[in-house]
Amino acid sequence: MFGTQALQFDKCDGLQITGLTHINGPGPHIAVTDSQDVTISHIHINSPKESHNTDGIDLTRAIRVNVHDIPIRSGKNMLMFFPYTSIIKLIANIND
Repeated sequence: MFGTQALQFDKCDGLQITGLTHINGPGPHIAVTDSQDVTISHIHINSPKESHNTDGIDLTRAIRVNVHDIPIRSGKNMLMFFPYTSIIKLIANIND
């Protein structure tokens, strides 16, 4: 990950992120690294289109990740999958 994340989770097996709203983050809004069995749902992410480096969710070395019901409007990338991220279950409702 690069820049300053609003939320950074490292080595958080069984992580559940739900019910959050992020507006105009300083960089990537949420980053999850070295974690497995992660669920991210019912969050709202919003940044202006002209924002730089404002990924919605960054996943690195994350395994068995479920992402659903997340309206994302970020300046850069909605979801970023970095090396060794696998078994992603993505259920729609992601917007640009």
